[in-house]
Amino acid sequence: MQLIPDLSDPLPRFLRSKETRQKRGYLIADFEKSIHHPMTTTNASQIAALINSQNQLKNCYDSARIIKHAERYIYELDEHSNIVGVVEVIHVQWYQCEICHLSVKIKRQGIGLRLLKHALVRANTLGAMVAQCTIRNGNIESSSLFIKSGFAATVSFLNSETGNTVSVYQKSLVS
Repeated sequence: MQLIPDLSDPLPRFLRSKETRQKRGYLIADFEKSIHHPMTTTNASQIAALINSQNQLKNCYDSARIIKHAERYIYELDEHSNIVGVVEVIHVQWYQCEICHLSVKIKRQGIGLRLLKHALVRANTLGAMVAQCTIRNGNIESSSLFIKSGFAATVSFLNSETGNTVSVYQKSLVS
């Protein structure tokens, strides 16, 4: 078990007891069943299939693309080592990370929230001061999750490649 910080909490971790950290919204992540596994071709294929099935993309993902950028992906495995959720974190500029294609196989189990928290920690580790994502308008599940996690919608526009109207959501990672 490892503690993952809530980035909105102003007190440094070392000033808190374990109980205080848990009460203040720290996530206890079981890394035996979650992230930090070496990427396999099976994982990559499952990740590509999950992302393609849950997103309306112009260009579909394939396992070669996933493996080429394996360091960008945070994923969760079930007890049979199958992918149940994934998120991609891309360091796009010195101050900004893009959180892409948060996708989960089983809804309403907390997988998306766990992955988003891990993605924010990764963005913070990469030195980002802003986390950003685009969400297709009408995708209530995703927009609700990101808003609940402190993101705010900033602008909307038509993606001419897909025909979807999308909104940009951002969250500051600095206090």
